[in-house]
Amino acid sequence: MKHWDDRSRKQRARDLAALKRKGPTREPYDAVLIVCEGAKTEPQYFGEMRAKLRLASTNVVITGEGATDPIGIVNTAIALFAADPIYDRVYCVFDRDTHATYRPALEKIAATRLRREGGKRGAGVARFAAITSVPCFEYWLLLHYEYTTRPYERVGRHSACDRLIHELKSHGHLPDYGKGAKGLYKETAPRLETAMNHARRALAAAESGGTDNPTTRVHELVEYLVALAARRP
Repeated sequence: MKHWDDRSRKQRARDLAALKRKGPTREPYDAVLIVCEGAKTEPQYFGEMRAKLRLASTNVVITGEGATDPIGIVNTAIALFAADPIYDRVYCVFDRDTHATYRPALEKIAATRLRREGGKRGAGVARFAAITSVPCFEYWLLLHYEYTTRPYERVGRHSACDRLIHELKSHGHLPDYGKGAKGLYKETAPRLETAMNHARRALAAAESGGTDNPTTRVHELVEYLVALAARRP
């Protein structure tokens, strides 16, 4: 698993240069950094959402390059913010799944303060939050079609996430789904309100029951982006 510190100098330089190039052309509303687990499904989903909401890519920066585990994602987000500390909000999107660094990542986010040097409200502390899914992002997708709070666990060679993906496909919701699938936001968007309601309900049920399996906080980021689009000039 690669962390930010393990990345090549060349890749690091490209990331920082790209972020700096975006600075002068930002629109006059919140600047947001979204760092995702993996380079495919989640970045594509949020990228498609950003385009549909007509949010500027200079304001809502989405990356899935580099780290592939929760603590690496958090370290990447901190490093990218340090390179361009104008973001009003920084979100780390990751799953629990089988990651050993899930809890340490949450603890590091809770203990870290990101000091802005610019942004919509000038200097101050940026909001730094984890957008988690247990066991994985696909639970958010499933909630577009059905409500369930049944826990997902590993069985034999199949991880909890493997089992959830099988359910998502075998129930006929997204029969052709695969990691990195394109067009997910467009396909699921008509059921977005249903998914958000299900996610809120499932999160409340989990918290009441003293568990986090299954839960997702993707709705929190989705709600924020929708609200941001409604507020933009």
